[in-house]
Order: sequence, then structure tokens, then C-alpha cells
Amino acid sequence: MMVGCALRFLALGLTVGLVSAAPTFTKDVAPILYERCVQCHRPGSIAPMSLLDYKTLRPWASAIRQAVATGKMPPWFADPQYGHFANDSRLSAR
Repeated sequence: MMVGCALRFLALGLTVGLVSAAPTFTKDVAPILYERCVQCHRPGSIAPMSLLDYKTLRPWASAIRQAVATGKMPPWFADPQYGHFANDSRLSAR
């Protein structure tokens, strides 16, 4: 009985540990940026700031949060009702 409780406690602890792990730029943020944003947000491109690394992105964090939350970024004007688009840059809710 005690072993079963200990295993359940360990499993719960591992699950909580996995869920509560803080996101990191390298592991969690950069892959999204590189897939969806840096085509435009890089030096010499159309966007006003570079998002290639944490140092250049950090001052823009609040503006990025607001632009993503309001759907302003990434821009996407095609209606998905009419099919799948290869260059769809929209972000999932996840």
C-alpha cells in the first residue's frame, strides 16, 4: 500500500514538474519565431525590428504579446474556408 502511494506521489510530482517548467527562449520561443516570424523580422527585411535572438527581441516583448494576442501578427488575410495555403503563417492557440 505504501509503495503504491509513493509511486502515485512520484508520478504526480513529475507531472507537475513538467507542466510548471518555465518556457525558455531557445527551447520554446525561438522555434516559433524561426518558423513564423523571421522571414520578415530580420536585419535588412521589411519588418521594423529583428527577432533573431533574445537580446534584440526582449525590448519588444510587450508589443509582441499584444500584436499576437490581438491577431495583428503574424499577418494573414486569406480565408482558410477556401482551402489550405502552403505559406499560412497563422499561430495556433497552443
